[in-house]
Amino acid sequence: MAGTHDRLCLGCGKCFAKPARLRRHLLSSAPCRKAWGSFRPDSASLPAMHALALPLRVPGVMSGGHAVIDPATYHKGLLETLQALDCADCDTAWGVIKDFIEPLSVLRATVDLWASTPGAAPGVAEVAEDVKLMLDPQLCCDDFRVSRANGGSVDVFEALDWRPACQLPFVLTGEVAAFSIDDPPLQGYAYPFTCSLPLAAASEFMRWLETSCDILGTFAQTSAAHPVRLRASAVALAALEPAGAWLLRAGFVQTASGLRSPGS
Repeated sequence: MAGTHDRLCLGCGKCFAKPARLRRHLLSSAPCRKAWGSFRPDSASLPAMHALALPLRVPGVMSGGHAVIDPATYHKGLLETLQALDCADCDTAWGVIKDFIEPLSVLRATVDLWASTPGAAPGVAEVAEDVKLMLDPQLCCDDFRVSRANGGSVDVFEALDWRPACQLPFVLTGEVAAFSIDDPPLQGYAYPFTCSLPLAAASEFMRWLETSCDILGTFAQTSAAHPVRLRASAVALAALEPAGAWLLRAGFVQTASGLRSPGS
């Protein structure tokens, strides 16, 4: 819109701290776009404002004139060029339209406005329909990007099914071997890891997971030679699932502090 390089909205009379804030205001305010130019400030100079200040109402006069159509929905320059054509045929109209770069929805709306202009030349409506058929990316573009389809969730990892249950050959006498697993750096992140993480956080968690799995493996192997005890919080065991459930099925006993050999 003409005048958006300044800070004053000519639709409602608000003065913004920066031109960028005015443009953002117009993007979300269709009434101001339709009323653009209806406000006339009393003074040509705008008040000085802090960069973070809220918009101010500027003294002025509102004429009350509003556009019927939102100017953001069509291209004014293209419409005026089409209306000025002496010969309304499809080739001439297409030669004009292809020189304008706008979203296809804006171009189609502009062509519709051209066809509905009062006093339009005979045949304009038919030409407009033909031109709209040509406003198809498969026809008028050498290369175009298809809209990305909404992707469904994908199972990255297969389910870790429990194999036929087998009791481990526990040794229940002798010195107890103690193991310990620290709490994970992240809570609620467990197999099959369905949520996204920043690379640094994921790397830290995977280092913890590898170390913890090594400890679990040693813990299970040692149970065949000594009674064993594992200190691990409920949070840590939950992050290691389904390994914790497997160990319980294999005969380990869960305690308030972790896991242990049966009877130890």
